[in-house]
Amino acid sequence: MRFLLILLLLVNVLLFGWMATHPVVEEQRKLPSIAPEIAELTLLAEQQVPESSAEDQAVEQVVASESTEQEPLEIVRQCYTLGPMISEKALQKLRSRLEEQGYSVQTRSIEQQETAGYWVYLPPYENRKQALEIAAELARKGIKDYYVVTDKEFRNAVSLGLFSDKDRANRRMAHIRTLGYQSRKMVRYRDRTYHWLDYDESSNNPLPEDVWSDLGSSKQKVQRLDRSCD
Repeated sequence: MRFLLILLLLVNVLLFGWMATHPVVEEQRKLPSIAPEIAELTLLAEQQVPESSAEDQAVEQVVASESTEQEPLEIVRQCYTLGPMISEKALQKLRSRLEEQGYSVQTRSIEQQETAGYWVYLPPYENRKQALEIAAELARKGIKDYYVVTDKEFRNAVSLGLFSDKDRANRRMAHIRTLGYQSRKMVRYRDRTYHWLDYDESSNNPLPEDVWSDLGSSKQKVQRLDRSCD
């Protein structure tokens, strides 16, 4: 066994020495020349992009400029109503102001009834003397706001107050009931004229903000309502 290992080692040394003294020379082989009728192959990466002509560059600039231009905005007509306004003087002032700025303006007025308040009273008595006696009793019980009615329709009734708020009128009735009297309540109405202003505007010429500021300072709340332009 030992002899075999020594033999293998000796063979390897002789082989290494032979290869060191006899290097392998690679044979240089020349590729055959390409025939003239065969086109030379060019990679895509080696190809050169041809420069664009002056005419092509001009066309590209025109297209780019047209694409960047914004289309003109469409002008939309809008129609509104301002109101209600109680003061005719304020209505005419607003109309003049809008007409000076080129708006198409029309005004209209509407008559309608509105609640004036709630009247609390004791129904008419048979005569004025009896009504005065009841009024004196109320005064002794601490009621101050009263008077005997002299109008034909409610003559000899005892008025106990006119209230703008319904809840206050109900509280008055409840107090009178605790004193032993059955009062009544009647809704009072009054005629009132309300004014409205119709105007047109376009999307490129809206109503100025200062006009809204002036309207907002009014005691009467003015609204802007959409309306048909037809």
